[in-house]
Amino acid sequence: MQAKPLETLTGKELLALDVEPPKFMVSGSTGIIGAVDSLYVLEKDSRTDNKAKLHVTGRDIEDMQLLLEFDRTTSTWRFISFLREVEQGEEKLYAALKALGTFTGTATELVIALQGIDNSLDLKPSGLTRTLKEQALTLEKRHGIAVQFSRTSSTRLISFSASVADTPR
Repeated sequence: MQAKPLETLTGKELLALDVEPPKFMVSGSTGIIGAVDSLYVLEKDSRTDNKAKLHVTGRDIEDMQLLLEFDRTTSTWRFISFLREVEQGEEKLYAALKALGTFTGTATELVIALQGIDNSLDLKPSGLTRTLKEQALTLEKRHGIAVQFSRTSSTRLISFSASVADTPR
């Protein structure tokens, strides 16, 4: 008889402590976390928050933190980015987009306009387009920035409009 791998996913309540590493937030015996090959801890600031950090660690996987966002219309978690990428430039980019207000043009034109607002932004047109597509839901829901993508016969366009009022986070 050939042995087959056994996979088990178990949910466990976390302690209401702010400790590092997150594996120490798992309540109960340390035997629980000592017996698993990998551990995933989903951390949210509040029960109703749509954003969460997923801490991943394990024997055969690289330790990482993912930023996820829950889409209530589809009841699914959506990958936003790796946490260290978000921390480096997200807020500066969002602030520059808000300062620009409205825009319609190519990705290259948008990079030039954003760098005119904040010359410390290190942006490339293809990377900016990818970031805007990946974070479109966050931009709209959290920052009041509606982004649209369109195409003409010769050009791909990015359009966005930032609301004047600050959107609560």
